[in-house]
Amino acid sequence: MKNSNDTEKIDMKDEFFAACQELELGQLVGVKKFKLIEAMSSVELMDPKMDTGVKKPVKNLGLANAVKNGLFDGNPTDILATIDATFALMVSWLEGGSLAQTLFTNVMMRELEEVHHEIYTPFCHALTHIVQIVTYVITNSYTYEEEDFQAHCPFPVCSQVPRDEVVRHLREVTATLAQSVSHKPPNSPESRKVLAIGARMEMCCLLIEVITWLVPPQTPAVLKVLSNFKPDEPEEKSEKEEVRITAAGENEVGLTEEEAQPPFTRSESNKQQCQSMARRLETVAQAIAESSKMGRSAPNNGEDGNFSWLSAIEPDLNKRFLPSTFPRKVDIPDRKTALDYLVGLTRRLKIIATNSLDTTQDLISLFFFARSFNFDKSCVLTRSVLQLALFPLDEHISGHPDKSIAEPIEVTLREMFPPAVLDKNSPAHHDPLCQQLYNAFMVQISKHCLSVYQTFGTNLARQRDRIIVSIEDLGLIQRDANRVEYRTSEIIRENSHEAPHQAVHTFVLFNLLSLVSHYFELSLRMDLFVPYEFPYIYWYLSDILARWQISTLERSQEMNLLAWKSNPLSTSVNRRTSKEKQKCEENLKKRFQINQSHTVHQFGMAQIADGIVKTTIALIKMRKIKVPKWAEDSEKQRYDNRMAPMKCLGHPLYISYEQYLILSKTNELYETPIPQLIEEAIEKFDHAIQQLVRLREYPDFHDDETIYIKVARANLIGARLLLRLQNDMTNRRVDWIFGEDCPIYPILRIT
Repeated sequence: MKNSNDTEKIDMKDEFFAACQELELGQLVGVKKFKLIEAMSSVELMDPKMDTGVKKPVKNLGLANAVKNGLFDGNPTDILATIDATFALMVSWLEGGSLAQTLFTNVMMRELEEVHHEIYTPFCHALTHIVQIVTYVITNSYTYEEEDFQAHCPFPVCSQVPRDEVVRHLREVTATLAQSVSHKPPNSPESRKVLAIGARMEMCCLLIEVITWLVPPQTPAVLKVLSNFKPDEPEEKSEKEEVRITAAGENEVGLTEEEAQPPFTRSESNKQQCQSMARRLETVAQAIAESSKMGRSAPNNGEDGNFSWLSAIEPDLNKRFLPSTFPRKVDIPDRKTALDYLVGLTRRLKIIATNSLDTTQDLISLFFFARSFNFDKSCVLTRSVLQLALFPLDEHISGHPDKSIAEPIEVTLREMFPPAVLDKNSPAHHDPLCQQLYNAFMVQISKHCLSVYQTFGTNLARQRDRIIVSIEDLGLIQRDANRVEYRTSEIIRENSHEAPHQAVHTFVLFNLLSLVSHYFELSLRMDLFVPYEFPYIYWYLSDILARWQISTLERSQEMNLLAWKSNPLSTSVNRRTSKEKQKCEENLKKRFQINQSHTVHQFGMAQIADGIVKTTIALIKMRKIKVPKWAEDSEKQRYDNRMAPMKCLGHPLYISYEQYLILSKTNELYETPIPQLIEEAIEKFDHAIQQLVRLREYPDFHDDETIYIKVARANLIGARLLLRLQNDMTNRRVDWIFGEDCPIYPILRIT
């Protein structure tokens, strides 16, 4: 920039970026009057989204002008464009946009009662009910944050048409549209467009029905808050009327208490019907996505995400409803992206309808499904639906009055680490104090598991923060487990000289290891670790977590074998009990196979982690990975920060930096020649492949294991190539890259 009042500007970006290349890793440039905080503020102020709220106001035309401009006179091409654009606005709202800046920029949604059109009327009423349902589901799951969803509705969101009537009207419109083209060739452009409109009506209908079945009912109080208006009915109602409205969530007439059962008291026939509707919903959504180009295109090859060229869409319609904070720029996806998003949403709803209720048999299946569902590109809506589908009101699974979360917890405890307090042949089972201590433990562990399950419904960043608290809470529950173990040991020693296994304590340790592993997995998925931290991160995953998980699985096998030997059925020769004995032996054999497969899996993961540790140290010695050192204890500070969540647990899960140096022999590894380090890494990757391939022999082999085999093989090839090229690495670059299918263990890339 020139001096004095000359405003001529000089382009200096080339010099700027050239100077940036001279900075070392971890270095910053600053002056006394312009430090890091000022630089960050400048970057924020230069962001275009900061100008969102200062645009020149324009006059709102409203529904009447849109109708004059031919909104209700449009052909099927215009109707498809309007509907798909509205879906794009709804997707933007589901992804955290303000309702006033997204869905309700459609003038028909703002003036719903003035819309009189054979297609738009049921469509807009359906979207209003969908907004009510979605807001209710997300806000009642308590798993969303401000970056996920904006629950604030700046104006009334209500429809005077009951939900069931809207659904019926949608079905009638779908049937009428199909009938109107029944006499025409099915592949003609006109027929395809009319049927495409009918498919969009059907998707709205199925979306309402599927979510309504999966989640608990909306009470009149909830509807009153959402719609922001007072019902016409008097405040005092008869008991029968209250049951009717609570069960259906609408002003339905003529339902008895038996007929108006809440959705969460699901019968098997209703479950199958919901699964059928969920499959149909996904099929319809896929068909709609394939017809995304049937609607009218933006004029002059304009941007598809800006729908101001449609008479129904006014982007600045609700500008006065913007919150009085920093304005948030709303990203409106194009129609193809939005419809693909809805396909993914319907697919996840189908997974919930078909699989969620089958995962509640034990705690491992329950948690595994929730974690996997979160990682599978889930959105805040589907995560919330899953939360309320399994725990709609309290700790009772699917609202069943006789099945709480304590049941799968006890099933897992009994199957993996059978404690003496649950063995009817043990004196501990008949001890009142022991039973009292066990019940107190179950109360605490049930609260904890509910909290963890709810944590699995949040986004990854918030989930990682909450997991730290859950780790600390579970560490405190160890005290309750120890009380049970102490009393059990005291009772059994009075009757025999055998020392019992610490079953309850091991069960808590097993879950604690799983939580800590999940914490590191979340950190790796979010790319929070840098390569120079890999030596102690993957050492911890291998030598601490994997080894202790193998130890708990071995204890589980010992406890199951001991429990079976103490069972009178194991030595029984009575023919009447032969079938029961055979069944128990088969279950025991199956449990042993599962434990062995999990042990082999953990050993394979430990070998991959060991190989990554040795390869990373070799790369550091080759100066292909730079380690910033701003102080003598900088490495210790980084280590302590990473291991801080485990500090409250103590031994064996918390390892101090001094212990780490001794146990890992890191200093010795840095003195080892580079070729030897790489050869040891090659050996580790090779052993990992051998172990993971063995898993194919087990009946519970999962396709995910194939991904780990690919990672081990890729790293084996990369390490061999690194060994061959170690003296010719001057102009080569080496990186650890994480694939989308395996964001936990990186692959070595040499370019």
